[in-house]
Amino acid sequence: MVEGYPFVPEAASTSQRESPETKVERDFFRGLLIDTAGFERAHPFGLDVAPAAVKEKRRQQARSIFQKIRESKWGKPFMGLMGVFAGMGPLVFDRMEKHEAAPREETVEVALDDPGVQYEMKRLVIEEFMKNGEMTVEQEGRFGRQDWDQLTQLAYQGFPSLESKFAYLHKDNPDIIAAFKDPRGRLDNYRQLFEMMSLEFRHSSLPFQFSEKCIEDATNVIPSLPATESLKVYDDFSQNLYRSVGFRAVREMASKLSEKLPPGHPVMQEIQKQILLSEESAGWLKSQKANSSSFDQVTGRVRVYHHVKAQMILLDTFPANGGPANGVAWERGLPAQVAVRTPDGEFRFSRSFEKKSASWQYSWVTDTAALRWTADHKDVEYQDEDGAWRRLTGNDAEFTVLGAPEKPFKLKKKSALFNSATDRTGEEASYPMPFAPSDVLDEKGELRATWDLNDFGPRSIQMKDKTGQAMPIFFHSSPHDEQPQEFLDNSHGCIHMKPMDIDMLSGYLAKDSSIRISSGEVQKISQQENPPSSGDDGGQGSGNASARVESGPSTAG
Repeated sequence: MVEGYPFVPEAASTSQRESPETKVERDFFRGLLIDTAGFERAHPFGLDVAPAAVKEKRRQQARSIFQKIRESKWGKPFMGLMGVFAGMGPLVFDRMEKHEAAPREETVEVALDDPGVQYEMKRLVIEEFMKNGEMTVEQEGRFGRQDWDQLTQLAYQGFPSLESKFAYLHKDNPDIIAAFKDPRGRLDNYRQLFEMMSLEFRHSSLPFQFSEKCIEDATNVIPSLPATESLKVYDDFSQNLYRSVGFRAVREMASKLSEKLPPGHPVMQEIQKQILLSEESAGWLKSQKANSSSFDQVTGRVRVYHHVKAQMILLDTFPANGGPANGVAWERGLPAQVAVRTPDGEFRFSRSFEKKSASWQYSWVTDTAALRWTADHKDVEYQDEDGAWRRLTGNDAEFTVLGAPEKPFKLKKKSALFNSATDRTGEEASYPMPFAPSDVLDEKGELRATWDLNDFGPRSIQMKDKTGQAMPIFFHSSPHDEQPQEFLDNSHGCIHMKPMDIDMLSGYLAKDSSIRISSGEVQKISQQENPPSSGDDGGQGSGNASARVESGPSTAG
């Protein structure tokens, strides 16, 4: 077993109680519904807006509380439980005080209610695990451990999949590898492994690829177990899957299990009771205004929610990355080539479309536009959105980004397209150059069937601000990190996602669906207090099993 494993439990709200008014609250989502009123507090806008003196005060308070926990005789197990990491500092400190029979300090209680102090506590815990070598950072997930020699790092970077990178990164920890490679071990330790991947492989698809693999494991492992044990494994995994990814993934697993288990099986009876396969719950996954989305720049996650009265159901989660944290603050009118921080705020979904952009030369043509040689086989043409074939390569290339056809390499500085795509952020201006046929040949030297170099990918999502004005910030993919094994890199201010994830996200939202962007997540969203019916803590952090990885099958029956 690996003590001190960086497990991140969810915080349970003691102020919320289940309402008996809706069927949703009586079934699978008991204890899992998100309190809408606490959502904004859980996803505040960037803490960098606070004055320097306020930030320093928060850091001092966090250091003081953190030191108390470390010095306590209960500090080590509580650090392993990682309650403070998830914004549960008040709960953990309260338990510690009860064990030590010491009075709780009012100043500590007040401090831990401050989201800014919780944010600093989270940072201190991460640093502690880093110092002890129990967790790596995304930089090492991308390039390998810092203490490896250069040849090993280069070999690591050449691994064909994120899964193989994760296994090699932890090759010296047999318990993690045993759990990772065994189907039952993956199910029993799913949440812990998912959270580890989310820290080390943030901005990648690995945690979600791993989740899909675990769904397949569940459909094979659960039917092979005795009835009582299968129900326990199902309950534990389905609720952890919901917390990590969302309802869509749980429904997918339930659907696959229904093909393998008889109707009278305890797991199938539970699935029917939980309305996972009902027409009502299927409707939540359809495009509608009752669905909203959030992008948390700290965790690199886009989440989709379905609203039921004053509560929210997590539908799905995707990896994403925004502009650089050290970029300049975004404001309207800045040149597109300036790397800006993705702006925090409340926005609305406008549309999903194939985007062209005058500011980026490779986006003068929509992604997936058909290509062909000219009759003399010297140049290449593309099929425009209106069906017309236009020249792509050479000085006679023609584009319709701004409406009327324009030949930017003939007109040069008299061309609006040419001027828009000129990068003036450096000491000297960088001008666009004509495309050559070699730009659209594949690795075999043959002409590509379609244009796939648009900087905004096959489809983009456009937002509008609270005044209804279109935002020049988009959700989109990028050619260099579209493949599943690639990490999502920083953008110039937009939100980078994988192409398939863009399609799924737009499929959930409708015109005017809410989109919240925040860069200051400080705690897990408050959830209802009621525990799952299976009797376990549902990942709420009240049990010690969640603090470690256990290799081999569970003995719980």
